[in-house]
Amino acid sequence: MVTELAAARAAQREADLHQRRGGDRQKTPAVGLYTGRRPGLTLVDRLLATILYQRFKLPQVVIAPLFTVTPVTLNPAISQTRRLLHDIGHAIEPAETPLATLDDLIDLATHLGIPAPEIKTASY
Repeated sequence: MVTELAAARAAQREADLHQRRGGDRQKTPAVGLYTGRRPGLTLVDRLLATILYQRFKLPQVVIAPLFTVTPVTLNPAISQTRRLLHDIGHAIEPAETPLATLDDLIDLATHLGIPAPEIKTASY
């Protein structure tokens, strides 16, 4: 799914750039060369955030700190990813019980047998 999403995202990004430029690129970038500012969220981050939002109805203000971004940054990323998923024919079904907090997400993971990550504290 990530491969399909990556191709759709590249096409979406190029279409957005084309519209902003008002035409084609003046110079074609080298193969594999990324032009422009690096995204704050990777494609996998965007997909995970979208799944948390659509499947579990977890609020964006709860999801944003997981990716160290603000809800203002997260909102368009989720919107774009939702459109991409729709374009490639993937639907995210809502869960039976929506989650409201990060503690609810941790409780669900624990219930499903997913071990809690070990958090290492800084030592002086």
